[in-house]
Amino acid sequence: MDAKRTWIAQAPDHATARRRFLEIRGVNEALQPWLQFQADRAHAERREVERQLRAARVLGSREYPFCFYPEEKMRLLLLEFPPGKT
Repeated sequence: MDAKRTWIAQAPDHATARRRFLEIRGVNEALQPWLQFQADRAHAERREVERQLRAARVLGSREYPFCFYPEEKMRLLLLEFPPGKT
C-alpha cells in the first residue's frame, strides 16, 4: 500500500507515466485477494435489494389487482417479507 501511495504522490510526467500506471495497477492486482470477500458480500447484498425491489413493484402495482395472481404465487411472494419489515 505504501508503494501505491508513493506512486500516486508523484506528479506524472511523460517519461514515467507508463511505469507509474503499471506499478499502480500491479499494486491494485496484488490487493484483490484481500478485497474479494467484501466485493462478494456487496454483490450479494445488491442482488437481495434488487429482488426486494422487484417484489415491492409487483405488490405496489396498481395495474393488476392481487386477485389476478395465483394464490400460491402470492403466498410465496408475501412470505418473502419478514414480519414487521413492510
